[in-house]
Amino acid sequence: RGGFQVPYLALTTPKKDSFWNETHPNQVMDPASIHEVVGNIIQDYDFVVLTKRLDESLVILQLLLGMETKDILYNSSKEGGMFHMKHKKGKPRCFKTIKHPEKLWDEVEDHLKSAQWYSQSYGDYVLVEAVNQSIDLTIEAIGRERFELALDKYKEMKKLVDK
Repeated sequence: RGGFQVPYLALTTPKKDSFWNETHPNQVMDPASIHEVVGNIIQDYDFVVLTKRLDESLVILQLLLGMETKDILYNSSKEGGMFHMKHKKGKPRCFKTIKHPEKLWDEVEDHLKSAQWYSQSYGDYVLVEAVNQSIDLTIEAIGRERFELALDKYKEMKKLVDK
């Protein structure tokens, strides 16, 4: 599998079980191939956004595309206390968004710390690291000072949107 995001982003489909195999669930089958696939992903896409660095990613896009700060502002539909619309029995209904729990169930937390999860998700860990490096290099290419000024302005305006 190589991870959960890697197969979606790879423009070529890796052979089944070439990265992870349930007969050896705690073992990464071919780390070199995973690194190659991730390298190809980085080459194939002009820009990949990390949700953990969403604000930085949006500011980079703003600067690269010559947009204004107002063009990249958003408010999250996942914030507790907000509402979203769903169709129920063919009629639109408004529902309150539920906040995610602060703590995961122990079983889930244990699984996410397991060797099996790591080996199954290895490609995603490699991908996240590569995208982090790409974001950092893009910031340096833009100019750290220019980027920081734009990020500060974005954060000020985002506070107003979030009120």
